[in-house]
Amino acid sequence: PNYQPDAVLIYTGHNEYYGALGVGSTSYIGSNRYVIQGLLKLRNLKIAQLLTNTVNKLISVVTVKKGESRENLMQRMAARQKIPYHSSEYEAGIQQFKSNMTDLCSLLNNKKIPVFLSTVISNEKDLTPFISEVNDTLSAHNLFNAGKSAMQHSNYKVAGKFFDKAIDLDELRFRAPGAINSIITQLATTYPFVHLVNTKKIFQQHSPNGIIGNETLLEHVHPNLFGYAIMAEAFYQVIQQQHLINEAPESMMTFDGLLKQMPVTRMDSLNGLYQITLLKSTWPFNEPVKNKLKPGNNFEDTLALKVAFNRLQWIDAMHYIFENDKRTKNTIGALKIMEASFLEYPQSEIFCGYATRLSVALKNYNQAALYYKKQYRLNPSEHIALSICQMYLKADEPELLLQNAAYIPETARQGIIVLLTQIISDKRMIKSQPNNKQAKQRIADNYKQLGADEMAFRYSQL
Repeated sequence: PNYQPDAVLIYTGHNEYYGALGVGSTSYIGSNRYVIQGLLKLRNLKIAQLLTNTVNKLISVVTVKKGESRENLMQRMAARQKIPYHSSEYEAGIQQFKSNMTDLCSLLNNKKIPVFLSTVISNEKDLTPFISEVNDTLSAHNLFNAGKSAMQHSNYKVAGKFFDKAIDLDELRFRAPGAINSIITQLATTYPFVHLVNTKKIFQQHSPNGIIGNETLLEHVHPNLFGYAIMAEAFYQVIQQQHLINEAPESMMTFDGLLKQMPVTRMDSLNGLYQITLLKSTWPFNEPVKNKLKPGNNFEDTLALKVAFNRLQWIDAMHYIFENDKRTKNTIGALKIMEASFLEYPQSEIFCGYATRLSVALKNYNQAALYYKKQYRLNPSEHIALSICQMYLKADEPELLLQNAAYIPETARQGIIVLLTQIISDKRMIKSQPNNKQAKQRIADNYKQLGADEMAFRYSQL
């Protein structure tokens, strides 16, 4: 397909050894890139896809009969569990990453497509190395312990260096060694259209003493909610610096606002906790479960445990919580459910419609306008367009309605724009002249003409 992306965002580097075609993976097929590329092209053939699907189905049947669980996927993928630092396998992984990323960045740069290439982050201080060379003073375990000791003496810069080196020497390569970030940084300086997103630096800024750990990560490499918010902020800052987004947003969401407004329920958080607990109870973490899977008495706690063990579908659990929120008149909770459901199913007019109506019920008219606009994109209609206009009037946002004048009926557009312009002018006047009753009355009269009786009454009483 002839795609024409506005930009390409890339975060990669942890799966070079045990991911698809990684040098330590069961799917490794050799180091000759021409052979690999040829085999990848063969996968586009329908006969090859048919054979692959058939083999995968047979493997899944055998796996079920043997009683192997999905939690062992990491172990099954790691064909070479020990890949020593600077060994031939280690260097092959680094070279494969460098070659692939160079080809990708070169291609996109030649097409003048902006690329936002991120450094990768790992759990440095709260994860003991998986496999360490025994009886070696420079082993991963010894360096990790040296980092812990340096932290106890408040020598955090030295501690950070020890932890980074411990990751390099960890022979089970589920965390990217430092060489990966060096390649990423170098690529961003080589190609003009490739921009470095220093995610690691921003994670360090949000981590105690600048050392990344459980505060932002779930286990070895995957961020928690706070961590994903940091990652989003890292990409957003660099995109803003490159002036890629020309149109000013109607309202800027701060980093703190992002954290507060994430539509994540208690059930989601607990389900995530249970899933991670189950994952970390297996290889290579092998952490005891203890009482971590004991649910509380809360309605959502029980649902979360059922979802975690695949005894209940996520969307069904969300429906039960939504019905409970409606019954208990918890409108804020019900809205969060609909927002989360709509994010999961962005083509659903039902979820979008509920999110809109609940936003209106909470008198959050700006948010209601946002969801009405999403509804309009899904199914354009004059009724929805008028509703968008009404929300901006109810929110006392004539400037935003002016920016969205395309939703105003064309037959009345010019007259409404005149009234909106007058309201905006008088609102500015009131800021400098708070006691100007004539300006307040003009605003009230103009809102009355626009059918915004609530705003008209409000300004007439000022």
